[in-house]
Amino acid sequence: MNDSDIDAEIREVLHADIRMLAERRRLPPAHLDRWLAMDDESSGELFALAQILRLRTGQLVSALEMLDEIAVREQIKVAAILNRDEIVRILSASGSGPARASGFLEVLRQIRFPRLRAMQERLRTEVAALKLPRGISVAIQGLSRNCPDVPLSTTTVPRY
Repeated sequence: MNDSDIDAEIREVLHADIRMLAERRRLPPAHLDRWLAMDDESSGELFALAQILRLRTGQLVSALEMLDEIAVREQIKVAAILNRDEIVRILSASGSGPARASGFLEVLRQIRFPRLRAMQERLRTEVAALKLPRGISVAIQGLSRNCPDVPLSTTTVPRY
């Protein structure tokens, strides 16, 4: 048995595991095909991550789509994306699985949409510079070109 035979066996086992996970999650066939088309390292890394974070179907679909877009734009393998410090930190962090899965998707969104991330940081900085009194908060719910929706909310601070 040579190295290519061993590699083929490992690939078959990995693909069988991915198919079982996809079946349990009822992953759409197009997304399963996308996953199986990845190089072995990338598909294995994503499989491990999906297991660790217990990604639900929608989360897995979103992750596959964003990872594909990022990989194409940056011309890198999915494994390279999954090995970034911010993603590795989420995997090793304490906390609930759902919270870490949500954090993982948020990091992917920030990587996928760098201009959006820069705008969010700028808005956070500008809101912090307002030095609002305690009990007043700014929640930026959605932004459109014509009409940004920036509600202000106040809470009554009891005086004793």
